[in-house]
Amino acid sequence: MTGFAGPGNETDPMTKFWSDMMSTMSAMGTATMPKPPTQEDMLKQMRRAFFDAWAVKCEEFMQSDAFLAMMKQSMESSLAFREKTNEFLKKTLADAHMPSRDDTDSILVALSSLQERMLDKLDGLSERVAALESSSGKTSAKGKKS
Repeated sequence: MTGFAGPGNETDPMTKFWSDMMSTMSAMGTATMPKPPTQEDMLKQMRRAFFDAWAVKCEEFMQSDAFLAMMKQSMESSLAFREKTNEFLKKTLADAHMPSRDDTDSILVALSSLQERMLDKLDGLSERVAALESSSGKTSAKGKKS
């Protein structure tokens, strides 16, 4: 008899299966067989087992050194490509005597700075006018009383 050692051997998968099933059935207090799973249940179990195994293997792959090195190289290549593209576009715009984004950004910064300076000057002028009006109102009120 090859493959089966005997009923006392727990390493025999068939014996282990039947002994586990019988102990489960006796623990339930009934000797009836459980309802066999439907084809749909079996397909759901197979699908769940497939996706669980797939998730584990994908997680292992994504945490591997080879994958992380590949991702790092890909990111570095993408950044280098973007820098080269930006340099090319800037040169093309400069050659065509057209403004680039840097040009418009510097103009916007200058205009924003100019706007803030003008608003500060207007606030100062408003304070001076208010001070002049209040002091001229006091002197004219004093002149009317005497």
